[in-house]
Amino acid sequence: MRDGGGAGNGHIPLIVALLTPLTAEERMDAPALAEHVRQLLGEGVDGFFICGTTGEGPLLDDDDVALATRVTVETCGGRARVTTQVGRPGTGATLRLLERAREAGADDVAVVSPYYYELDESEIEAHYRAALAAAGSIRVYAYAIPRRTGNDLEPELVRRLAGQGLAGIKDSTRSLNRHRQYLSVAQEHRGQGFSVFMGSDSLAHAALMGGSSGIVSAMANVRPDLFVRLRAAVSAGHAQEAADRQAEIDALRASFQNGSMIAGLKAAVAERLSPKGVSYPAGVRPPLRPLPR
Repeated sequence: MRDGGGAGNGHIPLIVALLTPLTAEERMDAPALAEHVRQLLGEGVDGFFICGTTGEGPLLDDDDVALATRVTVETCGGRARVTTQVGRPGTGATLRLLERAREAGADDVAVVSPYYYELDESEIEAHYRAALAAAGSIRVYAYAIPRRTGNDLEPELVRRLAGQGLAGIKDSTRSLNRHRQYLSVAQEHRGQGFSVFMGSDSLAHAALMGGSSGIVSAMANVRPDLFVRLRAAVSAGHAQEAADRQAEIDALRASFQNGSMIAGLKAAVAERLSPKGVSYPAGVRPPLRPLPR
């Protein structure tokens, strides 16, 4: 993902939390994925966060993750960075998927905090240390989304992991206070380029104004232009314009609140790609719900 430096400090990366197109038979549609990536590249995005929450990562098989990585990397052709989310509940499974992602060409990997079992801080730290040790030259980011995992990434733990080589964190805690705490870790590890990315669309403006490294956005699958304009306004110091763009982002997000957000986003992508003659499947993997026909 890499650090863009936040408001006023150079280019701010816009990373798309990429959807995974799945057919009615639950197979990944590689051509549709590639076309969606090409469209987004043409609209000014800087990278892709794949197989995360929006990408249905916990529901995908390792082969799916490897295929999504390979297709996205090949389509980008070096024009954007690809970060593959490889976190699994178990450490061994995480390390195996990390290796698959690396073999498929991922530039970076992200590791969500291990989920299902309630873990203490030492167990979570050991999990991440194992990932860092196995990663070699590839950069490892943590992914904080405690409402989904049940295990939090406390700032002090992140601080220790930053000292051990963690490259940064995707913050989906939905807490600006926690985001500021992670940013303080980044300040302490400026020399090594520790990055803090905002993963909640509703807090994009506030995070960038506070010095966040960049945005990882689900809504950018369908309206990357809003985020491109938001970062331009923040970089230029145009406060009202930035606030207006955030209001548009909030309205867009609200429009997907009824029913399955992932299915809704896929349907919107399908509509965007249809005029280009691209059939983008809007299926989701059970137990997620497809939209009513």
